[in-house]
Amino acid sequence: MSTHLTPVHPERFLEMPAMIGILRERFDAIDEPRSRKRPTLYGLLGDAPSDSTLRRRLDLVDPHALRPAFSALWQAADRATMLRPLKLVIGFTPIAIDGSGQVESMKVHCDRCLVQEKEDGVHYSHKVVLAAAVSVNVRHAIPLAYEPIVNGDGECKQHCESKAATRLVEHLRDDFPTIKPLMLADALQSTGPMVKRFQAHDMDFIVKVKDPGHTALFDKAFDAPQMQTETVADRDDKELEHEFHWCDDVPLNASNPDVLGTLVSWTVTRVEPDVGKTEEKRRGWEKTESWFTSLRLGSDGVGLLGFMRLARTRWSIEYEAFNVLKNHGMNMGHNYGHGKCHLVSVLFGLMLLAWALDTLWGMTAPIALRARARHGSWKSVWQAMRILVRYVEVDGWETLYAVIADERKVTLSTDDAR
Repeated sequence: MSTHLTPVHPERFLEMPAMIGILRERFDAIDEPRSRKRPTLYGLLGDAPSDSTLRRRLDLVDPHALRPAFSALWQAADRATMLRPLKLVIGFTPIAIDGSGQVESMKVHCDRCLVQEKEDGVHYSHKVVLAAAVSVNVRHAIPLAYEPIVNGDGECKQHCESKAATRLVEHLRDDFPTIKPLMLADALQSTGPMVKRFQAHDMDFIVKVKDPGHTALFDKAFDAPQMQTETVADRDDKELEHEFHWCDDVPLNASNPDVLGTLVSWTVTRVEPDVGKTEEKRRGWEKTESWFTSLRLGSDGVGLLGFMRLARTRWSIEYEAFNVLKNHGMNMGHNYGHGKCHLVSVLFGLMLLAWALDTLWGMTAPIALRARARHGSWKSVWQAMRILVRYVEVDGWETLYAVIADERKVTLSTDDAR
């Protein structure tokens, strides 16, 4: 385990309404004499900033100033072999991109809020597009970059996300030049300009497409003589049958005849007798999805089932990123202050960095994995962590995780209580 990647968990103070309270607990406030004698968990000896000072200073920080931290973290994790659990696919690093709301209110707002008229009135919000490394092998997503959606990006969801995603792609190429990315995107990004952007930066891609929406693409592919079809049995679930149709060198749409790729249509069907009460477990259930990709399939390229699972890995950014950030301990949707400039976006960036450290640590550090097994979920681990650092002084992160894993005991004294 690399000592350069000791987790620092700044998101813990973001989880609580009174941020300065947890800050003071975690930084060992200066009024404790012993805090001056040795570094704390964070290696800091001074006083924590006040709540208002923290917000005021972060508000002035350009969110893009955090970009080097994400690339440095990835490089350090790579050197420390912490990325091995991802088992990057066929030489690529799958990177999913997607947009999400952060905070929304009908009352509290700032000059940088997005304004949307709804049936019940005017809503003010902040939104973001995130890029995260994902894998078919592990249930983790590692945030790599984010881009705030700003006023001027457009009024509809597709336009505003597409413009922010365009800027995000530029940042990814600049900040991670050694990565060979495989971009995974939803149907909002299946446009000529976005695919051209991928191609211009030598990025392979898999973008979801729908019919209607890409009628010309489907008509062209299914009428083409090079259309191929193959039925494949599921290796893990013998009751499922997969049917693939794919066609190489077809244009994305009529407006972009020069944007060529492979259309892949996949249908899975349950062919065995009923095995359960849910619809997915009944005979005859089927599901269809389609993608437009730069990859080649079949004997000369990616395996059919492997491609399908890789394409569907895009959902990891929903389940393992936004869902965790919003519902499993990070409180992404909590309003910690709008500020006047960049406060919302900077706080989100710090939360992402802390979460990335937690995720890498949790994937690879045996003591962290044992702590997770002891408590059943990372949310429970973080809860135990907050309690411990409030009342007990520990001499390092390994000790803290060992206590959480119930492998080491600590004694609570009146001097430790805050």
